[in-house]
Amino acid sequence: MGYGQRQELNLGGSASRHCFYDLTPSSQYQISVYTQMQEVEGPSVSITDMTLPEPTQAPTEAPTTKPTPTIPPAKEVCKEAKADLAFLVDGSWSIGDDNFMKITRFLYSTMGSLDLIGPDGTQVCHMIIPTTMSIQPIF
Repeated sequence: MGYGQRQELNLGGSASRHCFYDLTPSSQYQISVYTQMQEVEGPSVSITDMTLPEPTQAPTEAPTTKPTPTIPPAKEVCKEAKADLAFLVDGSWSIGDDNFMKITRFLYSTMGSLDLIGPDGTQVCHMIIPTTMSIQPIF
């Protein structure tokens, strides 16, 4: 319906509501309701209001991102490693027997996961550092 145009509807007495379709977004409309008995029209009840703005477009789908690469288990990574590893182990009695055994198990499991130990693979050395230290390793 264009600006300034009128539209008239006659609703039966059993109608308790009516929907208006094809209204223009962000436009002002005046709606008046009259009672009518036989041929006599009663006073009107009117309301003036704006229609809602035009709905925004649905958001576009989020760009698909590649999942972050997963890190393979340590043993799989270490199998192809070629590196120089140096382990410095606290050999003083201050760490206690239990902690020294934890360190020993860590060294065994780490070196056991390496595929090749030597010049063509991973070169490993370890030093047990006592309470006082005087050796200076050269790499």
